[in-house]
Amino acid sequence: MNIEEAFEDFSDLVRMLIPAEYISVVRIRDDDTSIRSPFIAGDIVRRDPVDLASSIGGRLAREKKSFLVNLETQDDADQLVASMPATEFDVSHGFRSILSVPLMVGESCVGAIHLRDSALGKFTSEHIEIAEQIATYVAPAVVNAGLHYEIQRESEVQELLVKMSRLMSSTVSLDKIVPEIRELVNSILPADRLVISTLDESTGTGIDTHTDGVTIPDQAPTVGVDTRTSGNVQSTADRVVSIMSTEDIDAATEESDRGAYLTRQAGLRSAMYAPLVSDGQLIGTINVKSTWPHAYGEPERAAFAQIAQQIVGSVAASQYAAALRSEITVQEVLAELSRTMASASSLDDVFEDVCELLGTIVPIDRLVVAPAQEDPNEFRDSHVYGVPVPGWDDTSDDRPRGNAPTKVIKDLRMVVTPTEVLDRLELEKDGGIFYTKAAGLRSAIYAPLIVEGNLIGTLNAKSKTPNAYGEREQSVFELIAQQLASSLGTSIFGDALKDEVQRQEALADLGRVITSSRNLNSAFDEIGQVISRIVPCDTIFISSMVPDSNLARIRLNWGDSTPRAQVGSDYPLDRTQIEYVLDSGKPLCIGERNLDELAQKIPRLVVDIEHGLRSQITVPLISNGIGIGILGIRSRTSDAYQSHHVALVSLIAGHIAGAVEKDELTYQAQQNSKENEALAELGRVMDASNDLDDVWTDAAGILGRMIESDRITLAYKNEADNDRIQILTQGVELPESLFDVTLPIYSELLDSPVAPFILEDSEYQQSEIAREVERMTRSAGLNSTLFAPVVRRDKVVALLTFRSKSIDAFSLSDVRIAGMITNQISGAVVNSQSFRAIEQAAGTRDALSELGRILSHSLDLEDLFEQLGTQIQKLIQVDRLTLAYLTDEDRSLELRYIFGKQLDNLPTGWKLGLPEGAGEMFRGLREHLLVDEETCQTYPWLEPVRLSTIENGLPTLLFCPVVWQDEVIALLTFRSSYEDAYDDSDLQNATLIADRISGSVASLETYQATKRESEVRQALAEISVLASQDLNLESAGNRIAEGIRTLLPFDRFSIATFVPETQHRILEYYEGIALEDDFFGKDLGKLDIADDWSCEDFSVTNARWSDRDDELHTLGLNSMLAMPIGVERSAPSGLITIWSKSTNSYTVDDQKIFQQIAAHITPAIQNAKFYEQSTLLARHREQSLELDQENKELQRIADARSEFLSTVSHELRTPLTAISAFADILRRNGSQNLTQRQMDQLDVVRRSSSNLAELIDDLLDVSRSDGGRIHAV
Repeated sequence: MNIEEAFEDFSDLVRMLIPAEYISVVRIRDDDTSIRSPFIAGDIVRRDPVDLASSIGGRLAREKKSFLVNLETQDDADQLVASMPATEFDVSHGFRSILSVPLMVGESCVGAIHLRDSALGKFTSEHIEIAEQIATYVAPAVVNAGLHYEIQRESEVQELLVKMSRLMSSTVSLDKIVPEIRELVNSILPADRLVISTLDESTGTGIDTHTDGVTIPDQAPTVGVDTRTSGNVQSTADRVVSIMSTEDIDAATEESDRGAYLTRQAGLRSAMYAPLVSDGQLIGTINVKSTWPHAYGEPERAAFAQIAQQIVGSVAASQYAAALRSEITVQEVLAELSRTMASASSLDDVFEDVCELLGTIVPIDRLVVAPAQEDPNEFRDSHVYGVPVPGWDDTSDDRPRGNAPTKVIKDLRMVVTPTEVLDRLELEKDGGIFYTKAAGLRSAIYAPLIVEGNLIGTLNAKSKTPNAYGEREQSVFELIAQQLASSLGTSIFGDALKDEVQRQEALADLGRVITSSRNLNSAFDEIGQVISRIVPCDTIFISSMVPDSNLARIRLNWGDSTPRAQVGSDYPLDRTQIEYVLDSGKPLCIGERNLDELAQKIPRLVVDIEHGLRSQITVPLISNGIGIGILGIRSRTSDAYQSHHVALVSLIAGHIAGAVEKDELTYQAQQNSKENEALAELGRVMDASNDLDDVWTDAAGILGRMIESDRITLAYKNEADNDRIQILTQGVELPESLFDVTLPIYSELLDSPVAPFILEDSEYQQSEIAREVERMTRSAGLNSTLFAPVVRRDKVVALLTFRSKSIDAFSLSDVRIAGMITNQISGAVVNSQSFRAIEQAAGTRDALSELGRILSHSLDLEDLFEQLGTQIQKLIQVDRLTLAYLTDEDRSLELRYIFGKQLDNLPTGWKLGLPEGAGEMFRGLREHLLVDEETCQTYPWLEPVRLSTIENGLPTLLFCPVVWQDEVIALLTFRSSYEDAYDDSDLQNATLIADRISGSVASLETYQATKRESEVRQALAEISVLASQDLNLESAGNRIAEGIRTLLPFDRFSIATFVPETQHRILEYYEGIALEDDFFGKDLGKLDIADDWSCEDFSVTNARWSDRDDELHTLGLNSMLAMPIGVERSAPSGLITIWSKSTNSYTVDDQKIFQQIAAHITPAIQNAKFYEQSTLLARHREQSLELDQENKELQRIADARSEFLSTVSHELRTPLTAISAFADILRRNGSQNLTQRQMDQLDVVRRSSSNLAELIDDLLDVSRSDGGRIHAV
């Protein structure tokens, strides 16, 4: 009856008929929704349930016919899984041949045989027939095995119930035996998790009292009806065993079914629920969950119903025992609460202990005691424990009130807020509940505190657990409220009396300190300590108005102040606490609820927030009915202040307002006196010299006393240099790039007359330039900057800058003083500028005169250019100076002379190819050209030049034409390593320099042209002599190359002659870089020449006549110059060619020189070629005579051989004819007297004579062929 035990033998028999790696037999019942494969053979075992509808078994049950598939491609596999998702198991394990046949009993499908193999095409139609025959024998056995399994399972269930009954009868508490219960359940049905929940019908709450197995994260032990799984809800409502399908669990979301969603997150795929009903009353549920999908069917449902009936009695007994224990615990806790409260004089001393004690009998995540205030409708939270509630914990008078506390105060009875009500309420309807919900609290309960019939406060508990307060918790909480009421009444009275005594003593001390001190500054530390005794605070400050300004000044400070609230610092009144309070005439109390809102109206609050000061009271200081300032109290504690604190601070402000006004008047008088003395001294120092450099050190010392700083600079314009910026410094040194003569922010500020300002507070801080200035100053440790433009007659003449290492070092008071300073020094700055302009003009004239003197020493600029550049540097800042000439009919720019920085890609003698139109532009240039982005838009071809200059570290480029007799003869180029290095003064100096050297450059050009022409004529004469010294072309070529090198540089030289008949070039001579296959006499290929050719057709540079020229180019030869030689009209005699590694190496002038060279060496090359041809012709004539003699001798030998052969043939033929004839006669044997042996010998003679005759005929044919007397037919 047990097929599983015999299945191994069965599978072996099947494999003898049908080879398969995997064999399984499954049982299918009519009411099955899932199937298992309990009888399996093969390497892979599958025990988890499979959804029947999506499996091959389901298809067999529906269609009742066999199923065969071969998965040839991945598409086949994907299509199979799409149609039957359960087949993913087969595909994932690599099965490519699948055969399944139904097990039929009558018209019913009772199961299936499955065969699988990883080989493709393993099963055929023949195998189907065999499998179907096997199925007819197996089907009855499967039915019988199923019946046997059901009987056996029923027996196992009964045995389980007996064991469970014994287990539960051994204890009243289920806590210790739940793991054993799950093990027993798991023995007959999948139970990876087991949960027993009890139900409180009064609150609709289910509590998971006992759990074992797989844990589910984030699931609260207490859940409301709306938060349980749909399966649990159905089981509770219908009191039937319910199964939650795998599809429902997988489809659940956190919003639609949180319980099912968390179940799926824990890896559980199936769930089953059963009600626990005792005496007709639902007392809870039991549920099991499995990691298997489709784990529960009708058999499991029936078994689970019996298990639930078995366990319900123990659950009910356990509930009763737990309730009894809870009641005892409550009485013990209340007794301990009474003892704790009696041992303390104030609730403050024991409140935390009380809360922890109460938390053992009632769910408490937050507990609040709110005593009644003087206003009978006002209650304030005096004692708070547990979870903070932002917004609700705000103690300002206008905080949102909850509906529940209001109802408690009105009706004097306990109020419970259920979770479902809490979740629905919004801020507009109930602020208290809204903030409670935002803090993660899901349940709330409120109770009045009543002593002798009077309401003295409220007690409020909140829990994170939904619907945490049922009937039991409510009764317990009511007992707690009664217990606390009497103790709270005593505590409130004692605390109030103690606070009042402390306030009166502090106010008396405050008055004593103020009246006994000469000024508030010396006594403010003691004043702060007195105030902190009665008002909780971390800092206290007093701010007053600055006369004749829209500023406030921090006069006094006690405690921990913010960096931007230092004593003596000024700040604008606009949108500050002082403006808000003085305009309204009312105190300002700030807490968590209104802090962010007020920070938008009062931006200065952000500084306090960033410093951690979360609570504030600001009250006006009023003297003689006029607001003179504010008193501010700050605390790091959230919501530290209530209305009684505000009233107390206002009382303190009245005590000290008169003293503040007196101190302010005294301070202002002293400060004005110091400022006037310092300004007078500064004026005397600045006027002591016409040169600011002479007095700057003393002046900077005075400025540092007036505005405390670590670095002071004065950037001013030098009019003689046309707005060049120069800087005087004192204090901390900075990188040179920061105060460079072209610093953009200085230029911008010097062009706009603005009032002094602090960089960190200005719009300039948003600019990229300002951020770069700030970054570099901060890298030097300077964190604050104050700019003060020096204005004279509405024109900025200088910029005074103060920098400090301290953060937020400068105040608006410093800005005011900086404005006074700039007015004082403006005249001295203008006088100094005029003095420097006069000196600068004289220096320029002297430098230009020295430049002329240097040029007069020589006609050769090469000897003078270094000295010339050094002198030019005295007039204009330059790091690289070049003098370049337009050549090659204005297509190139040749760098003749270079001073300063050398560039590898632009050496002396380098020729720069110019784009079309560039030469014409330079020729028409009559003034300087500064290359910048705007210039490059006009002349786009200059953009690569500008970018290359920047890459070489020379970002400023200036062209100045050297003009002589209204013609540009050269270009003088200035390059600087500074950005925007040249201003109008520099441009003017550059033009003066170019004009000054133009005459010398023109004279030099004429001198060099004459000298060059003389050198060319002399070199051409030497080349003609050298070329004519030898008629050997190789020797002549070597001498020609030596002569050409004196005029034109080259890396390869060649001479090629031209053959008119074939139009091919022949390489006669070469030297320098060569190809591997080069040799003298090499045919260079055909070169087509027109009939009307001229020298200009060959007089070209960089020509490409064949692939061979491209090969030479790959060897690094980038320039070529070719020229024809010869005077024939039909074609040139040849070509001479030179190559160079340099790009664009040869100019039009070089081409003209090369043409002259070709004309001078043509006779020598032609003579050498004629000589070579004559020598070759004589050699050919000698070879022809020798060949005639050899031919005659060969003819004589041939005639002798022919005669010999003819003679031999005739002499042999005669006797051979006789021998052959007699042999024929004898062979006839007319006498019949010859033996057979003799006859055979005669046959041999006949055959031999015949062969010899044929040989003689062949010899005669040979003789005839030698004589030419034989003809082929």
